[in-house]
Amino acid sequence: MFTREELLDALRSGTINVTFTKKDGTNRNMRCTLLEDIVPSEAWPTGESKRKASDDVIAVFDLEKDAWRSFRVDAVTSYSAE
Repeated sequence: MFTREELLDALRSGTINVTFTKKDGTNRNMRCTLLEDIVPSEAWPTGESKRKASDDVIAVFDLEKDAWRSFRVDAVTSYSAE
């Protein structure tokens, strides 16, 4: 089991490959980051989010889909830094 802080530290330091189980039970591998130098400036949200903040979920920038995605911390089965 990984902690939210551990995952956030890795995401803010660079790019990671995270594998997690989606709500429908399928596994998903995502190459993602929260590093400001990698995420295009136009992709960063402006203003306040309409979504309720949750400590159970992390929003990340998916580098393959070039869009914001999220995953549940408790659904992560593995991750590795690039």
